[in-house]
Amino acid sequence: MDRTAAAADFDLLHLLFHDRDGEPSEDPVAATPLCSPWEHAMARYLTTLGIHPVAMAGHSLGELTALCLAGVYSPEDGFRIVNNEGPLHGQGCWHACGPGVMAATDVPPDLLKEMIQGRDGVHIGNINSPNQIVLSGNTEAVKDLCKRLKEMGHRATLLRSAWPFHSPIMKVIHDELEAYVASIPFHPPQIPVISNTTMAPYPSDPMR
Repeated sequence: MDRTAAAADFDLLHLLFHDRDGEPSEDPVAATPLCSPWEHAMARYLTTLGIHPVAMAGHSLGELTALCLAGVYSPEDGFRIVNNEGPLHGQGCWHACGPGVMAATDVPPDLLKEMIQGRDGVHIGNINSPNQIVLSGNTEAVKDLCKRLKEMGHRATLLRSAWPFHSPIMKVIHDELEAYVASIPFHPPQIPVISNTTMAPYPSDPMR
């Protein structure tokens, strides 16, 4: 935590421990960089208890943490990647869908895929389980579908997220983020990390 705080351009430890009033931040620009060192520190603590992974996987931000723990980049650089993502997300999403939203529902995936066909701006962000799916996309489009799902007797709950994570809308930040990440030295993973995209371990060549 101290190493990450030293790399931050704001008082990370004060914001995390003293300035939250017990409530989670609803601002992803602030919340995401706070989650990154917290996840890393918890994983490091487990290793001090003798718990050492033979392989790792992570969901969303957790995948970046797993890569950091595997030695692909330093904790400081891992924090900088996450901290740089926040403003890019905000700028890109406001431009693309102003600003977007996410929602959780219990509709089975097959039925949900049918329902979003032909609906612009609504995407499946996560399939966490057969009865726990997250929608992501344009604010009005997602809210409209949620209203329809509730009329059908399903649960549809808007999440406390300011942006449509895990949706094609996020592609708007690709080029800028790629250019930033290119400046960070990457190393071969010392522990296998399973990619969410390929479902295979990241290659030993960090340039791939």
